[in-house]
Amino acid sequence: MDVFIPLHRKDLAIAPWSIAALRQYLSPTPSRIVVVSEFDEVLSSRAIRQAGAELLPVADLGEILPRSEMPSVVVKGQQRAGWYYQQFIKWAVRRFASADDYLIWDGDTVAIAPITILAHGQPVFDRGNQHHKPYFRTYHALFGNTPEPLDSFITNYLTFRRTWLDELIFDIHTRHPGSNWDRAILDLIDRQEMSSFSEYETYGYWLAAHHPGAFRRGNGQNRELRRRHRLFHWVNRCRAVRVGCTTLSYFNHRR
Repeated sequence: MDVFIPLHRKDLAIAPWSIAALRQYLSPTPSRIVVVSEFDEVLSSRAIRQAGAELLPVADLGEILPRSEMPSVVVKGQQRAGWYYQQFIKWAVRRFASADDYLIWDGDTVAIAPITILAHGQPVFDRGNQHHKPYFRTYHALFGNTPEPLDSFITNYLTFRRTWLDELIFDIHTRHPGSNWDRAILDLIDRQEMSSFSEYETYGYWLAAHHPGAFRRGNGQNRELRRRHRLFHWVNRCRAVRVGCTTLSYFNHRR
């Protein structure tokens, strides 16, 4: 399985730790770790190459609109186009995966304990407890139905299967002909909402409807800390492991 890490320059300092931890804790052990970015600082990073990761420029993806051509999405004075763009990247990288299953891993997240993401041929999904209604309004606009609430599929990492994701994207194209899937989503989001689409929630709920029983539930837990706390990573790790956490995220939501 390949791991793709969409990486913003703000998380560059954390990436080498994240890459090393993935090789230590992930099961199955990744065959490739690929950092995907649009930022020159990331694409030229010696630290990432020394950590053994490949680098993939976003410009090479080809399938989605270039960042420079993304339509403006301004909500309450904030430009949100980049937030949607990073979600589209996670689906578009499927064409660069060397196996049918691939993992997306958040660039600000570090594994601190063993994590199983594929077991007996089935993806393992750790789950959350949020339910953000605007995501489901967009889901309804895309597929014509609103699923019953489940535990959330939004975590700091998710395993995708290319064949299933291709089916989902074909479903979008069938229901919304004339637009590529990324543009179809942008045409349907609520422009009054800060966050109106989730790539993880959309994939998880679509999968639950079309391939029920195709995935297993995991028990991973995340602890979120501010980026400045990374200076005490080993202390943070020990404390988090004691309470059952499997990942730490050093967040900085600046874009």
